[in-house]
Formats: sequence, C-alpha cells, structure tokens
Amino acid sequence: TSDDLVGLYGTYEWAPGKVLLIAPGQDQPVYVDYETGRTGALFALGRDEYVAGPSVSTGFPVVVRLQTHRDAAGRVDRIAFERRGKTTQAIRKAFYSEIPVRYSHSDVSIAGSLLLPSGPGPHPAIVMIHGSGGVTRDALRPFADHFARHGVAVLITDKRGTGLSTGRWVRATFDDLAEDALAGVRYLRSRPEIQASAIGVHGMSLGGWVAPLAAIKSREVSFVVVESAPVMTPLEHERLRVETTMRADGHKGETIAQAVAFMDQKFEVARTGQGWERLEAAMASGARAGWLSYVNAPTTLDSLRWNWEHIFSYDPLPVLAQLSV
Repeated sequence: TSDDLVGLYGTYEWAPGKVLLIAPGQDQPVYVDYETGRTGALFALGRDEYVAGPSVSTGFPVVVRLQTHRDAAGRVDRIAFERRGKTTQAIRKAFYSEIPVRYSHSDVSIAGSLLLPSGPGPHPAIVMIHGSGGVTRDALRPFADHFARHGVAVLITDKRGTGLSTGRWVRATFDDLAEDALAGVRYLRSRPEIQASAIGVHGMSLGGWVAPLAAIKSREVSFVVVESAPVMTPLEHERLRVETTMRADGHKGETIAQAVAFMDQKFEVARTGQGWERLEAAMASGARAGWLSYVNAPTTLDSLRWNWEHIFSYDPLPVLAQLSV
C-alpha cells in the first residue's frame, strides 16, 4: 500500500559513508546503492520484500533483494540488503530533514520539498531543474539525496502543471522554466537556514539548456551544474536522438534514413508552416514502416509551429558564452 511505501522511504547506512537510498521514483520506488553506484526500480514481492534487476527498469533476473524490518509504528527501521550473494544489515539514519514548501511567481504556484542537512547552517543550496516531460520532484531525488547528505540544501519541485504545482508544462518555454527556477532561488534566499550568497542551479537533460539561461538572467545564481546537458539546438539533438536510438534498437539503415528524413521534413514544416498534409501522409507511412514512435510525431500544425518558435530553434551557445559563474 502507499502507507507501506512511505514507511520504506529513507536512507539506510551499514558502515560510515556506505548508504542505501530508497526513494519514491516517478512511477515506482527506486534505490541507489552509493557503494557501487548501482540504481534501479524496486519491484514488490510482498509487503516487506523487494527485488531489482540488472538494469534501471527491470526486475529480473534478480540481482538485488531487500527484506525490510518494521518498528511498532510500521516504519522500516532496518533492511537486509542482499547483492552478489552477500547480505548486509543497513540501519535507517536521517542525514537531513524534508520540508514541504510552496511559492508563487507570475500566475504559477510551485510546490516542492526542501531538503535541509542536519548540520549547522546556513547551508549552500541547489535548485534542481527537471528534464523533459511531465515530471515531479520524485524524478530528482537520487541526486538531491547525495547533495543533502553532503551538507548542501536542495530544493526539488513538481514541474509546473505536475504534482501539486499549477500551470502547464506542455507550453512552457525555456524562459518560463528558467523563471520557475529563479523563483526557487528567491525563495531560498528568504530562508535563514540558507546561505544567500551560495545558491546555484542544477539542470539535467532539458534542464541543461534551462540552468545556464537562469544563471545569465540573475546575479543571485552563484554556480551552475549541468548533467547530460546538450550544447546543441533541440533540433540537432532530436535528429541525433532518432538516429542513435533506432540504431541501438536494431533498425536497419533504410528505415533509420526514412525516420531522419521525416525529422528534416517536420522541422521544415515547423519553420515555414507549409506542407502539413504531406507531413500527415508521411506519418501514416511511418506507422506502417515501424519508425513513427521514434519521431515525436506532432498532433497539430499549431503545436508544431509553437515548438519551432519556442523550443526547436533555441541556441544554447550564446547563453553559455555569457556565463560568468
């Protein structure tokens, strides 16, 4: 049940610096073994038994097994952590507190969690910026946990239009998302536990475009961390994504070439507004040929044109050249 999972989430230590994190993921619980760096989704076999497989989203063959022990209140206080045939007893330990927060800017209300380290403050802090899609604060927890355990406060949020936040992420520009991040910076500056001169932003994937943009918009951003961050336009990134993903999935050269040609056609229609009917015919061909699921097929000409104006044509290089932190 959801109560059982809430009682499971936390950090568990079996030796100094050797920590297991169990956290809510975007779709199901995740674990991070900080000794080996292994991470992945957890699959429940029962109330107190969980397994994980060899890759991030698979459960079998089993390579990790967790057996939990609960206190009288139903909260897990220790975990038998089995990997490579060896079982370790990990004890729950709190390295930081988690405080629910909410703040607003413009017409958007952002909900999130502030992870405050247990040691004395004021703390340096990081505002974490999401990757693409409708993702909540839970997508950010593994890195946030790592920062918070090492003395850095972390603000993780539900992206606008997800979780408890208002607004719409589908029509959010890079500028909109940068302003959301800066609202988080301003919120942190209002808290006495935070060192106002040491607040930075962390952006992963799509957030790697947004974080530097936020930093050049405000002198209140002290540092930038980017992870899996593109330094090309979204147009170039999407074209490469289609080609490399299809190749990795075993598609043949001719099929890949058709999909990449469709991407070029899609971007030309996005730029000019001309040729939507031919693009729809190409999408029908792609469905028959098996490549349509790779190309992020547009649903309307209006949405395609909007994405051209606000997303596809964004060039991160001038922004990166302006970074002074």
